Amino acid sequence: MKRWETPRTVVQGFEANEYVAACWYIACDYGERGESDPISGLYHNAYSDGTGCGHANNQVIREVRDGVFTLREEDGFGEDYDMQMTRDTNWQGLSGTLTNVQLGDIIYWTTTASDGRIWYHKGTVESTSNVNRS
Repeated sequence: MKRWETPRTVVQGFEANEYVAACWYIACDYGERGESDPISGLYHNAYSDGTGCGHANNQVIREVRDGVFTLREEDGFGEDYDMQMTRDTNWQGLSGTLTNVQLGDIIYWTTTASDGRIWYHKGTVESTSNVNRS
């Protein structure tokens, strides 16, 4: 014997199963122009082999948690640099993280090599096609 059921609609609410974090590039103004920075006097460049701080895709700003960002250099030199950021034009208040970074922001940062050399950078946050899904 067949049993008749009344048709009904079941509504399922959307639940996000991924967190999409912001990810941007930043090029060093001094590196783009092939100049030395004003504090350490160390030379910056955008080398033809794709290395150097003048190439925006070598410095990546990633959101590590809601509104908190870190900066990582991925330039192919093979050294893991200590990087600190700030919004201060005199590189004061450097930190390993910044909050609420937006496209077009001007960021000041330092790169410290294992031998103690410190480069002082300045650049504008640029767009990237990469999406960081966690």
